[in-house]
Amino acid sequence: MNLDSHIGRFESSWDPFRIPEELCPRLTTLFGILAIVLGVANLVLGWGLGMDAFKRGLGGLSAMVPCTGIILIAAATALLAVPQSAAWAKRCARVLAALVAAIAAANLVVRLVLDSQGIDHFIMPEVIGADGFSYSTSFNAMVVTGCLLLIQQTEERSILVFNTIATFGLLLNGVILFAYVCDPQSVYQIWFFSTASVFTSVGFAVIFLAFLVYRPHTSWVRHFSDSGIGSIGARRLFPLVVLMPLLICYGLVSLQLSGSITATFGYCVVAIVMITVAGFAIFRNAALENEDQQRINEYIAELQRSNEDKGVLIAEVYHRVKNNLQQVAAIIDFERRGLEDEYSRERLAGILGRVKTIAFVHQLLIGAGTPSHVDMEDFLSQVTEGLSSGFDLEKRGIALTLEAAPVELSIDAAVPVGLLVNELVTNSIKHAFPDKGGEIAVTYRDDGDRVILRVTDSGDGYEEKQQNQGIGSMIIQGFVRQLRGQMKASTADGSDITIEFKPKFRAKKV
Repeated sequence: MNLDSHIGRFESSWDPFRIPEELCPRLTTLFGILAIVLGVANLVLGWGLGMDAFKRGLGGLSAMVPCTGIILIAAATALLAVPQSAAWAKRCARVLAALVAAIAAANLVVRLVLDSQGIDHFIMPEVIGADGFSYSTSFNAMVVTGCLLLIQQTEERSILVFNTIATFGLLLNGVILFAYVCDPQSVYQIWFFSTASVFTSVGFAVIFLAFLVYRPHTSWVRHFSDSGIGSIGARRLFPLVVLMPLLICYGLVSLQLSGSITATFGYCVVAIVMITVAGFAIFRNAALENEDQQRINEYIAELQRSNEDKGVLIAEVYHRVKNNLQQVAAIIDFERRGLEDEYSRERLAGILGRVKTIAFVHQLLIGAGTPSHVDMEDFLSQVTEGLSSGFDLEKRGIALTLEAAPVELSIDAAVPVGLLVNELVTNSIKHAFPDKGGEIAVTYRDDGDRVILRVTDSGDGYEEKQQNQGIGSMIIQGFVRQLRGQMKASTADGSDITIEFKPKFRAKKV
């Protein structure tokens, strides 16, 4: 099985709760519109036309008062205005946020000071009746205001506070809604939730969801979009860890209300069920992660095999290039030995040295751990040894020494450096010691941010005009440009050539 089939199997695995991240802005808009529709329906159809279903839903439940409908419309409109770039939209969002906070604060004051069920009940007691603006609604409105003020902040602390209060608001309204499903009267027995409406909890839950999906990559909602192993595992466990306990609790509450079981027995069952669900979730998640880890190991093994195959192919290419260059060098050397003209023999000897230098690079790359880099100490050692034997320097009394650090250099830079050493040493041999011996020193140093190549000799030196003439000098200048380096030369008292360049560069084509 190849790597593509592995990836295809992984991506096609069961993942029904994944929400594409590009869909989140649309969800924010959808949730905002739903909150506005709920608020408008409450005001127009519920209180305006007297349709009780749009005020309280089922009979016997508390109604959502007009102030709450206004808060939902204002909060959702502010949320929809936040992404807009226009200045008026930003101002509108701030004004609406202030309106939400003002209505919540005013209702809280009326409840605490005037002993009324809120502004609606204080102004229209006959119309509102026993319904009112609950403490939980004031709290929700204040949390919504905080989210509207923090939603555009980019500081890490502000984002953390935003996600925390939005998540808390969602959980709070989730508790109310689940309590309504199980036993609506249990909600009204708690003073904080007394007169709380099911429509109010639905509206605020939708708004808090809109807040959380507005920037999913900064909150826990991202796990519904991410393709990471942990996020996929979390989505797979979501129905078990979240939905199943809710269904079990609903069943136990129904049995308790019908008198089939006692409350104590129900608590015991809930405890055991939660332990079972948590344990199953832990071990199931471990199994899923093990499966994913096995897939990763298969990917790694496949990549390693592919890498090894590529290494073999690259080594084979280097080997063939080296053999071809050696054949070319042998042909050049054969032609050189058959010539009687000293000038032509010298020219072919220079070409032979350049071909051998390139062949040395490919010879080292065959067994290199990194097929794109060359150990410069080994490489330059072979270059200088080839020059020493090719020009028979020992018999001529010329000592060629090398001082190079054992560092690697990319092949794009190693080849020009090797050819530079070949040309500079060849120039010193030809021009510095016409009738006597001496010393030629090659130094290669890597300082991290720059590489320094220096070739010096103890010969007679030669004129600047002579230095800039000939094919060899043109080749040297060309390779310096290819390395994007700089060259300094002194030929007054023996030659001293220094070339500097950066170790990491994009080779310039010449």
